[in-house]
Amino acid sequence: SNVWYYMFQCLLKEDILKKRLNLSFQDINNIFLSVKSCYKDKSYYWLQMGILYQKNKDFTSAYTYLQQSYSIRPYSYQIQHALARNYLKEANYSNDIVEANAAFEEGEKMMKGLIDSKDFYKEKAKSFSVTSYIAEKIRFIDKHKLTPSDQNLKYMINNLNSIKFQEDEYIENTFISLLNFLKIHNKQNLLKLDIKSPFLKYLTSTGDVKDIDEFDDPVIEAFN
Repeated sequence: SNVWYYMFQCLLKEDILKKRLNLSFQDINNIFLSVKSCYKDKSYYWLQMGILYQKNKDFTSAYTYLQQSYSIRPYSYQIQHALARNYLKEANYSNDIVEANAAFEEGEKMMKGLIDSKDFYKEKAKSFSVTSYIAEKIRFIDKHKLTPSDQNLKYMINNLNSIKFQEDEYIENTFISLLNFLKIHNKQNLLKLDIKSPFLKYLTSTGDVKDIDEFDDPVIEAFN
């Protein structure tokens, strides 16, 4: 039933086990391993394992578990998003520029595939991929001291503008972060401001970005 499935999800949700129950990585890992024989055929089980290892910055293990989740449910938007984000995270935690570039290119290709898709189930969740991609793209450019191209910046601006604006801290943070990023690189001229542009709201703001855990991802909370 839906009630039992919801309980199953809550009991195996990495975020609940860590933040609400204050369990350590090892404790949570032991819990997952203890129930593996019961849930190894569930994509949700492997997704949460992947998220657990991703947050522990073991991106190789995270990839293995996320791939297992994907093999069970290949058309799941959330799993595709998690895989793409794992590559981007790996790139932003690597100090080897060659490895970082390879990981980021793969993650970028996958994430843009979700962003640019016309499939309804992907379009309705587009905001998650847009905000995640922009956050990781900015981190990647800053970490490796790269010069952003106008093409890249326009892609980020246009896709952020295309999101139906809502009072959401992840979306608001992305608008502020991108606007600050454009100011730093003297690229505000790329903004095409009109009365409907969401960027107008933040042009006169203090530019403060809310403190959100960079590994938090609301799209995983929406998994069903």
